[in-house]
Amino acid sequence: MPTREDVWKQFVANYEIDVPESAIQNELEYIKAAMRHAMTYDTLSGGESHPFLQLELEEQASELRAVAEFEAKAPLVLKAIIAGQAIDVTPEELESEARAVAARQATTVEAIKQFFGENLCMLRRDVLENKAIDWACASLGYTAEDLQPEEVPQDMRQAVAVEDAVSPGAEPGASRTQDASQDPREEFVRSQIAPLLHLLYEGDEARIETAVQAILGA
Repeated sequence: MPTREDVWKQFVANYEIDVPESAIQNELEYIKAAMRHAMTYDTLSGGESHPFLQLELEEQASELRAVAEFEAKAPLVLKAIIAGQAIDVTPEELESEARAVAARQATTVEAIKQFFGENLCMLRRDVLENKAIDWACASLGYTAEDLQPEEVPQDMRQAVAVEDAVSPGAEPGASRTQDASQDPREEFVRSQIAPLLHLLYEGDEARIETAVQAILGA
């Protein structure tokens, strides 16, 4: 039984639409930056060591390119579906999504509204995109009963909430690199400062010194 994500990826792969190479390259740089951050964090926090970080990235070049192509194409497909099918979101649907988010986060709808806004406008993009993906799955002959449910990890839900909070005005189908690529300081914080803060919290003096030297040399 396929997952909803599997079917969506199949739909995107077969959908004919022009994807600018610049968009693919932006996504590729975003993915590489995220991987560098993860590897740096592993090394500085005493996890797996990555002495040949750049070589590891080069060995995964084809896989990373494929991911970047999907990430660049998917927002364009979403926009095309939403426009072509005139998909919209009602206030009732936003309230329903707020209740679902509250249940997943083990909190109240009031708390969700404090975070996403009283009119839940920050949830609108998610609901629109989910409806578009549901339409895509249905167009391939799949219903919700045909798809394997996917459990989103807690840390992933929190990461999505933070990303939406950072860019609340983003349009449906907007590429994540449209915001992230505008400020190089964000990548520096993610790749260098975040691991250091974690080490400071743990009180690991030896690794803190190593991290500081790495930042000074960055």
